[in-house]
Order: sequence, then C-alpha cells, then structure tokens
Amino acid sequence: MTEPAAPDPNVATQPTARELELAQLSPVRSMAAISFSFLLFTQILSRVGAVTLAVLMPSAFPAQPDESTIVVPGTVGLVAMLLMNVVNAALAGLIAGRIGRVMRVAHGGVLGAILGMFAAISMEALQGFPGWFAIGYLVTPPLGATLGGWLASRVTPSRGPVLVSEPVPGRAKPSDDS
Repeated sequence: MTEPAAPDPNVATQPTARELELAQLSPVRSMAAISFSFLLFTQILSRVGAVTLAVLMPSAFPAQPDESTIVVPGTVGLVAMLLMNVVNAALAGLIAGRIGRVMRVAHGGVLGAILGMFAAISMEALQGFPGWFAIGYLVTPPLGATLGGWLASRVTPSRGPVLVSEPVPGRAKPSDDS
C-alpha cells in the first residue's frame, strides 16, 4: 500500500467558502454595523413607531394628564407596541446583517443581545404594566433582531451589470471605422 502524498507547501489550495467568508470579516465593520443599527433602533425606529401607533390607534393610547402619572395603554395598545418592537428590531437586525456582510445572523444576534440587555436595564420603567408585557418587552428585541439577521442572510444582493471582455456570440464586434 502506498501512503497518501504529503501536501506540497509550494502549491496553493483553494480556500473554502467559509475561509473566504471569515477573511472578509472585519471587526471595525462589525462594530460599525451593530452600533449604527442600535442607534437606528433606539433613536429613530422606536420613536417613529410610537408616533405611528399613537396616530393609527389613538383610542388604544390614552393621554397622559401630567408627567407624574403613568397611564398604561390598553391590551390592544400593549400588543401593538410589542409587535412594533419586533418589526423595528427585525429591521435593525436586517440592516446590521447587511452592513456586516458576513455572518449576518450573528450580527443580528449580537444586536439583539445588546437590545435585550438595555431592555433589562430599563425594566424599572415598566412598573404598573402587566407581567406579560414586561416579558415581551425583554424577549421581542432579541428575537426581532435575530430574525432580521436571518432575513439578511436569505436576501441576495442584486448584482449590477457584468462587464464582459470577450465578444458575445452572435453579435457583431463594433468597428472603429464608423
């Protein structure tokens, strides 16, 4: 029996798809993707979502008489808030995954973990709210952001036109005489 030949160190082997993916991974790009998506979620999407819900469902969100009184929305309003939270987190996770380019689900998951951590820190603000809403408030951002990262991994970017250096069969080559 012959032993398999040892790989020649002078011959380059083709990298695997996973090696190519990891070679493109940039920590700076990942931090920028997650930071941008976090700011997008907390500063823009959450506020736009709150205003949208208040405009679309004014009866579900009663007016607050003064700043010292906390008015808890009805069940319909609370469910709408949790659904909006999932949608906003999914959009932020999708953007984090797309900006990160590789390991898109992981980018969404890390964003979700950070959002969940901040939700846990702000739980004191939910005093007077039902327990199911507090649990949903903790769970929906990580689930939504991870879902967004998964969606980012499923969406394939459209490629622009491909320049071909060879003549296309069946087409006449343009002449320089014209």
